[in-house]
Amino acid sequence: MRPTIAASIVVAVVLVAADGFARMKRVDQIPNGNSYSCGTCHVSSAGGGPRNVFGQQVENNLTQPGFAGDVQWGQIFNLDADGDGYTNGEELGDPNGTWTIGDPDPAGMTSRPADSSDTLCGNGMIEGPEACDGNNLAGSTCSDQGFSGGTLSCDGSCNYDTSGCFTAMDTGVDAGMDVGMDAGPDITEMDMGVDAGADVGMDAAMDAGMDAAMDVGMDAGEDAGMDMGMDAGADASMDAATGEDTDGTDDPMREPESACSSSQSTPAAPLWILCLFLYIGFNRRKNRTSN
Repeated sequence: MRPTIAASIVVAVVLVAADGFARMKRVDQIPNGNSYSCGTCHVSSAGGGPRNVFGQQVENNLTQPGFAGDVQWGQIFNLDADGDGYTNGEELGDPNGTWTIGDPDPAGMTSRPADSSDTLCGNGMIEGPEACDGNNLAGSTCSDQGFSGGTLSCDGSCNYDTSGCFTAMDTGVDAGMDVGMDAGPDITEMDMGVDAGADVGMDAAMDAGMDAAMDVGMDAGEDAGMDMGMDAGADASMDAATGEDTDGTDDPMREPESACSSSQSTPAAPLWILCLFLYIGFNRRKNRTSN
């Protein structure tokens, strides 16, 4: 009985050792396998137990079943075990599947091929579903993304960030809003200025009108006075030269004239009638006296 138990223990130890050997051997049969050790293929990072999706792909693509089989990397490098858009080869640093057993591990950033939350985004290289990575925009600009201009950037998920881009319409609307907002206070001030100007203008016009009217009146008065003075002076000069009173008033310097003088002007015509009556009356009286 004891030999049987001892034999069983020996077999178990051999199997465990063989399994451990196989696990360590297969870690070296994938690029950068040592980065995650046994956790590359197993659910537990310590190894053993259930295999993750990538480990299942490895197990299904061995040269032969069991620990004696070797990994056929060329059969699984272009598969996407975790469905994150990155191939197994991209996540383990060999996107083209050119690495072979015994080669040095590829340089660069790696990610777990069985963990969709662990990706290569952030290594500055564009891989898998990445549109960009960090400052690497793959030469794209806002114009390439359908915008009029602006600054294109890359977000933390390696997708284009177009928040810095703008369209022609955005520019017009923003400019209009800016101009409208900037012009608002100026327009208000302008309106106030116009209203104030109108009030001041009306007051000034009224004041100017009154002043002008007074000036015109004074000028007119002065002109009229000067005209009257000049006319009166001219009349006086004519009276002095002719000895006549051109304005119809008595001139003490003139020689007395007969009330019936023929030089009497038309307004003196009633004096002729008076003279005529006096002459007729005088003759009749004379005739009576003679008789």
